[in-house]
Amino acid sequence: MTARIEIANAVEAVAARTASCRFTVWGFGEGPALVGLLRAGRALRRGDLIDLVADLVAPSLRRRPEPTDHLVPVEVLLELARLRPGLDVRDAVAHFVHAVTRAPRPYAGRPRVHR
Repeated sequence: MTARIEIANAVEAVAARTASCRFTVWGFGEGPALVGLLRAGRALRRGDLIDLVADLVAPSLRRRPEPTDHLVPVEVLLELARLRPGLDVRDAVAHFVHAVTRAPRPYAGRPRVHR
């Protein structure tokens, strides 16, 4: 087996396991997992993996986030915009930028801001 096939098989196996996970809250490892699914979908030419991420993220794009909501990671939003141009992520990206640029600076003893 060539190295390229071995890598593709490894990516396929990890993507399949990751796709089988239940994603419920953004912010505790889901972001990197979703980015990984998008990249695996692109590399393996598996549109179903890209569709899975789009389907997970799309409902949060249709409503205004609550202050306590975790943000959809901007890497996921930007990659989706590139891979699925019909999915409008502009408001979610703007909300991410607004939340990050307006967040108070953290200091010792204070909880980290991640929303």
